[in-house]
Amino acid sequence: MEATLAEALWSTDQEAINLAWEIERLDTHPTLELSTIVTIVDAAPDEEAQVQAVLVRLAQRGDYDPLITELAIATVGPHDTDAIVDFLDYMTVRKIDHTQAACGKKLIRCVACEEQLPPKDLILTSCGHCYCGSCLSMVFNAAVSDESLYPPRCCANKLIPLEHAVRFLEPEFGTKFEEKGLEYETIDRTYCSDPTCSTFIHPDGIYSIDAQCSSCGKETCVICKAPAHGGDCPADLDLAALLRFAEEMHWQRCYNCLRVVQRQDGCNHME
Repeated sequence: MEATLAEALWSTDQEAINLAWEIERLDTHPTLELSTIVTIVDAAPDEEAQVQAVLVRLAQRGDYDPLITELAIATVGPHDTDAIVDFLDYMTVRKIDHTQAACGKKLIRCVACEEQLPPKDLILTSCGHCYCGSCLSMVFNAAVSDESLYPPRCCANKLIPLEHAVRFLEPEFGTKFEEKGLEYETIDRTYCSDPTCSTFIHPDGIYSIDAQCSSCGKETCVICKAPAHGGDCPADLDLAALLRFAEEMHWQRCYNCLRVVQRQDGCNHME
């Protein structure tokens, strides 16, 4: 099916009825795939028509509250019907409080700022509350600045997925969010010792006692977190204990790699 045929569905006054007939035909057609349904949704002339297209599709999948379904579409996105159905089935809330605008459209309150907005400008969280784009952006930006707020959660202490908020965030925010997650998961963290940089140095990029910053190139001691100083670190208490024990056992250190070695046979001379 070509896009021009899909667009034709929106050229009449009976858009929803025509779309329902077309979807019914596609459901029983042995060769057409879901991508054809997506083409129909993409061909909708505006967001409202796009939502109506998905609502028709979802009506065949279950008896869902129309307002909650509209919020689910705004949260998950309109192109993956299965994901929307999974989201709706996961939700425990069955009714959303709303007000009626003068134009007849339903408005829902953002739980944070309490502004009344249409469903398309909100997302629905697991607890049944809604967040507007501005408040959601504040929540996610606060999470990458304050570890105690990462990852963002709703009032039921359940995660708010990044993909639900991504349309309200800066394009590069996803990378920053994932990097902060890796940083917060690291127990013994090393940051660049240059106070004007302080970039987190991921453990995967540390190969010795000195870690090189990927931003400024300066090296930091992973033991004392000060600028790289060469040789043994005075703050390495485990190494100090090992060297005391090695001295008692008359072990020596390799002059090249500084590892502690024990002679098994041969002469006492080591070059």
